[in-house]
Amino acid sequence: MTAALEPLLALIRQKESGEAAARKQKVPSEYEVVWGGIPVALRPQSLVSKLLTDMTCNEVLAWQDSIDPVVNSEAAGAYQFMEDTLRPMVVGMEDKLFNKETQDQLACKKLEQRGLNKFLAGAITTQQFGDSIAQEWASFPVLSEMTTKRDGTLVRRGQGFYDGDRVGNRASLAPKKVEAALAEVLALHKSPAPKPPVVIVPWWQQLIARILAKFGGTPHA
Repeated sequence: MTAALEPLLALIRQKESGEAAARKQKVPSEYEVVWGGIPVALRPQSLVSKLLTDMTCNEVLAWQDSIDPVVNSEAAGAYQFMEDTLRPMVVGMEDKLFNKETQDQLACKKLEQRGLNKFLAGAITTQQFGDSIAQEWASFPVLSEMTTKRDGTLVRRGQGFYDGDRVGNRASLAPKKVEAALAEVLALHKSPAPKPPVVIVPWWQQLIARILAKFGGTPHA
């Protein structure tokens, strides 16, 4: 499933964390990126002398909990998971490393919660699934012409669900780019699995194999 979702996962990583942020924070990859507003002294490599990918999920939660009172966001990793989002998702895998594999797995799980399987089955439209993603990741825009927040605020196509919030979020993707990624995911999902290559054995090898099978023995190289 992860391979089929890679066009979408890559887009989320690019906008939520990204290689530029990794370079700025001097970490190996976007999987070690934390929210940029967290002071350097409170980041994992300073506070607990570890990178995010070297920490267990429990350790990440403990770190997020420790800085929560003094920062506006404790978003962590390539997909910028908040503590309240992460905690229920890692039940039963608390001792698992918060590495690339785990983060990708959690992102897929979150997409499933956001309607992925319904989208792949054709039960909801691209716009509906896109709008649901926009409610999860602030960098993603709403795809419908207009939708309404819980407080009654109207959000138009291209705007983000969290534009202008206290941490300064704003959608940074064009709707057409999201729609293209979702179309690619759908195409990969519908593509038949590649068939194993057919090995054609020359007739004379087949004949030798039959003779050896009948009279015993093994072929010589």
